[in-house]
Amino acid sequence: MKIFYRLSDAGNIRVRVPGANSESCLLNFLDRFKLSKYDQLFILADGVNDATWNWLNRCYANEFELKRTKAGSEAGSFKLLLDEFVKSDLAPHDYVYFSEDDYIYVPNSRNILNEGLMIGDYATLRLHPDKFIPPSEGGNPLLDEKGGEATRVYLSVDRFWMLTNSTGMYPATSAKIMQEDLDIWYWGVQERASKDFDIWLKLRDKGRTLVMPIPTGNCHSELESASSLIGTGFCCWEKALHGDCDCE
Repeated sequence: MKIFYRLSDAGNIRVRVPGANSESCLLNFLDRFKLSKYDQLFILADGVNDATWNWLNRCYANEFELKRTKAGSEAGSFKLLLDEFVKSDLAPHDYVYFSEDDYIYVPNSRNILNEGLMIGDYATLRLHPDKFIPPSEGGNPLLDEKGGEATRVYLSVDRFWMLTNSTGMYPATSAKIMQEDLDIWYWGVQERASKDFDIWLKLRDKGRTLVMPIPTGNCHSELESASSLIGTGFCCWEKALHGDCDCE
């Protein structure tokens, strides 16, 4: 698997899980995802300051591929990740995963993701919270008024998986599928804000399937976008990130 990881100092000013930042989330990813010797990690350091860039080079220059850029927006940096994918020498059956520096991972997340990829064309680790909010309250527009999505549910070794209509910009899939769908992905990142929902609708119209796990395999660090903790074994996302918290 090749992971294309976006890291930036230019995040939105929103309330986050205490202690969640670029460094702590990258450390959490490396600890929980557990890269194997066959994996490759590419880190796009987009809009980072010198201190962050120096930290990345000091800690990871000998392990991972680093690149410093200044795209100016999330859509712009995702387009750069797509460019890196295009340049990668990957076999069709190789898996690719896109991630960024504001996600918190649960243990065994790599194996969880692998299970999802056995079911859907695309898999996300995130149980997206907007899939349970009625459209009238700002949730996903394709849900019913009780906040439910018409779906199918599958069982793997460690999770249930539900077909879903959309997620964010950071899924996993095969290199073959990503290559075949590049026109849609590039179409969705031409403006400053990515058209993630519209991308997924286009992919669905093409016949692609997307699955997300129940319970979740990771969580966005913005509290207003946090995934449900049900089934994770954690009392809060702060404990999932740091190993301790103030809950008790």
